[in-house]
Amino acid sequence: MQTGNHLVIRSFVVLVFVAVGTFGCSAAPAQPETSNLLGPTYTALSETDAIDLVEETYGAFVAVADQVLADGGKKPERLGAVATGSALTSAESDAHDFMVSKVHSVGKTKISNVTIQSYGSSSELSNDLYAYLCEDVSEIDVIDENGKSLVAPDRQPRQAFEVALSDDDSDGDYLVSSRETWQGAGVCV
Repeated sequence: MQTGNHLVIRSFVVLVFVAVGTFGCSAAPAQPETSNLLGPTYTALSETDAIDLVEETYGAFVAVADQVLADGGKKPERLGAVATGSALTSAESDAHDFMVSKVHSVGKTKISNVTIQSYGSSSELSNDLYAYLCEDVSEIDVIDENGKSLVAPDRQPRQAFEVALSDDDSDGDYLVSSRETWQGAGVCV
């Protein structure tokens, strides 16, 4: 017989796995769409430079998120240095869930297969950069207050995401502004 708390923890664990990207990617041959580089801000930025920018910015985001979750969700304000908008709101919510459930994570998230989707916006005044990438959480474990792993042994550790980076004040400092699961194929191949 399961108690109410056990059922709540089990439901939370499912949410945790979504939050840290544990559901797998489809392995269809199609590649994500890419578009031409837009906007005057990016005329000197090559695709290689854009990929490097995503890897650096998103890498900093997952490093801070990993640390906050390793600390059991404590001091989520650290996320404000690497995220804004819906990405910040979601990461703060994950931290709160960890704290309330008295769990923490161990390990590091890896990213790979960064593909630039687009720069700018149709108005060409935006400094947003959009990309697809693959998160690998195979080294991440979620531990309860009794030291027991909550990660299902059959989890799919690689998940595709569509992410946006924003430089709202045009100072060259980008933050992750959105992070959505990508259901398309070809990212986590």
